[in-house]
Amino acid sequence: MFNSPEPQNQGQMDWKTWLKKEAGAWVSEKLIDQRQAQLILARYGLVEAESTRTLRQVPMIQALTVIGAVLIGAGVLLLVGANWENMPPLARLALLLIATASAYFGGYWLGREPGHYPGVGNAFILLGSILFGTGIFLVAQTFQISGSGNEQEYSRGLMYWFLSILPLAYVLRSRLQLALALAVGTVWVMVGPMSEHLEWWGRPDLVMLRFMAIGVFLHAVGLIHRDNSAVEGLSPVFTSFGVGFLTFSLYILSFEHVWPHHYSYGYRDTESLSALIPVVWMWIGPILLIAFACSIWALTKANQNTASRSEAGVTMGITLLAVVMTWWVLTPDFAQLIEGYRHGLMVLFNVLLLALEIGFVWLGWEKGMPGLVNWGLAV
Repeated sequence: MFNSPEPQNQGQMDWKTWLKKEAGAWVSEKLIDQRQAQLILARYGLVEAESTRTLRQVPMIQALTVIGAVLIGAGVLLLVGANWENMPPLARLALLLIATASAYFGGYWLGREPGHYPGVGNAFILLGSILFGTGIFLVAQTFQISGSGNEQEYSRGLMYWFLSILPLAYVLRSRLQLALALAVGTVWVMVGPMSEHLEWWGRPDLVMLRFMAIGVFLHAVGLIHRDNSAVEGLSPVFTSFGVGFLTFSLYILSFEHVWPHHYSYGYRDTESLSALIPVVWMWIGPILLIAFACSIWALTKANQNTASRSEAGVTMGITLLAVVMTWWVLTPDFAQLIEGYRHGLMVLFNVLLLALEIGFVWLGWEKGMPGLVNWGLAV
């Protein structure tokens, strides 16, 4: 396929065997990633039916197939939605089952069978997961499941969807599935208690601290995945979601008007505030506890790697900050205590946001992650 030099000395190790072995070692040592290794092997004709041009096009092909799968799903839903009321209940159920099963089977056949198209297959499996989640709500509506019209039942539907597709992400080692699962799970966690305790909406400081807790939790879980070769490929999804939530929460908390006045909604009624406290800790407490434990684990595994130790240490520090801030804002006199220091809180979180941005740039530079550098500069 390619014009490659032949080894000069036949007594030496075959250079092709050597290159394959070294490419695997380079990936293990994180000098290059799997795709770069494939590009090197393809350059010398060591990857069957592949070329460097084909491999360079893989990310674009995968992106286009994902967009195509989402558009197909949207088209199917619009078509079904336009005729939904005219279809018998059993026909609706059969249509949903056939569409979901077809997407999953087609994705498996295209992506898992030798000689087929893994990118297209993953996109169809993603489409199947989207159709599955949509089917949960449509079935609840069709068969008039009790309470299916209120926020609590919508939250329960999101929970079922999340718990159903999360294992699939690990079985398939699919970043797309994990991203969908985390997106659905985040909406479920944020919406669930809010539907029952509307005081959340009057407390933007608490809402943002909850985003901070979710962000540090996801990032810490990503650090644990990074140390496990079986699921190492899923780590960037967790850390990316975590970085996004942390950045967003610190950015919003850097505005002065987010911090409450003593007459703000949620502070006027001491009884409502007292009822909210156990709900907050019921959700944020376990999340922060797991994040702290994961940070300690990552710190012990970092050995002499300065960047990894710093990343785990910062994650632990943000976890402790979230604990202290959550405890503080839940005290009955918090609004009065900060009445003269609201501007100081704004400055504090602006400094923290700036420090986080600098940390992203440094960490991305140390670990050779241009995406993290770009994120830090963009923010």
